[in-house]
Amino acid sequence: MSGKIEDIEILRGYSIMAVLLQHMDNLFPNLPPALLQFKQQFAGGFGVDMFLAISGYLVAYSLLAQLNKHRNFTQQKQLLKAFWLRRAWRLWPAAWLWLTIILLCVTGFNHSGAFGTLQANLDATLAGFFHYANFRFAHTFMQSEYGASFVFWSLSLEEQCYFILPLLLLIFRRYAPVFLVALAIAQLLTPRIYSLSLITLRTDGVILGVLIAYLHHSNYWPVLRDKLLQLPQWFNQLTLFCAIALLAALSGEALAVTYKYSWLALISAYLVLIATLNSNTFIPYLPLKKILLWLGQHAYSIYLAHIPVYFAIREILFRLAEKNLLPTTINSNWLALVLLCVLLPAAVIGSYALVENPLRRYGRRYSEQQLKEIRLCNG
Repeated sequence: MSGKIEDIEILRGYSIMAVLLQHMDNLFPNLPPALLQFKQQFAGGFGVDMFLAISGYLVAYSLLAQLNKHRNFTQQKQLLKAFWLRRAWRLWPAAWLWLTIILLCVTGFNHSGAFGTLQANLDATLAGFFHYANFRFAHTFMQSEYGASFVFWSLSLEEQCYFILPLLLLIFRRYAPVFLVALAIAQLLTPRIYSLSLITLRTDGVILGVLIAYLHHSNYWPVLRDKLLQLPQWFNQLTLFCAIALLAALSGEALAVTYKYSWLALISAYLVLIATLNSNTFIPYLPLKKILLWLGQHAYSIYLAHIPVYFAIREILFRLAEKNLLPTTINSNWLALVLLCVLLPAAVIGSYALVENPLRRYGRRYSEQQLKEIRLCNG
């Protein structure tokens, strides 16, 4: 696999749009009735499961390729070190940037109280920095204030997977797929709808993504790939539409399913499997495709930035109303949407261009240098 897979980027684009919808009540304290009704029927909670499945596949695919090339245990340990450093440069700087921005807003741009209390945000910042935000989220949900960086719960879960899964691949070696299949089945057969602790530990999406990567490296993949490529494009596009609709319905309040999170993981993994064919399957219309590719490319920065931007817009509207600068003829909800269309892209482009992308490239160069040294040692 070389370069970006456009269908994967498109899935990211759909996923981040779903997340923006899921968290829209943080922009509107009182959701407009139409939006509230829509969200009750169709929500975007599945975006996290899609991200996890995508990450599991992409990370495992490249790591497995390197581990298969270098069988020496010492070299494999060096590979893991290079892998972890690359992931750190990819994820941490932008995350730390937005944790810092949130704390600055809490202390200096928070007359409305939209960002919450300083103590809660300090605790949340520590949880995000040290990657235990998912445990804190489960502990505080509906019990106490979390803070404005609550979306870091899924990032912490991802970080934990990035640390543990490579170790499992190294320890279990050729038996790793069997172990991962057993782990995935155990989680998929566990009803999690009433346990927030289990919901915030839903690693089955990541594991299924890793298993798709194993499938790609197996002798079975060429045969399966050929069969999948024979499916008509209209069928795959219809499958995408139906899958997204079902994922949204499962995420809504109207459809109560005991194994909801298992279905979210399975459907997400299937879409990732189809996307890995890299056959430009999922979107036929060029203008929409360009938008989705942009959203997919910037999905991480959007995920980090959208809640602070939501709260900043609430603060702006609060200050305008406080100073009687908000005309009564203007609907504040529409003004919030206008501000969102201006501020969120600006924040995302700045975060991506100045922090995320340059440091991601640095981490990639460092990792490639490490791999080069390993190849030289291998002779």
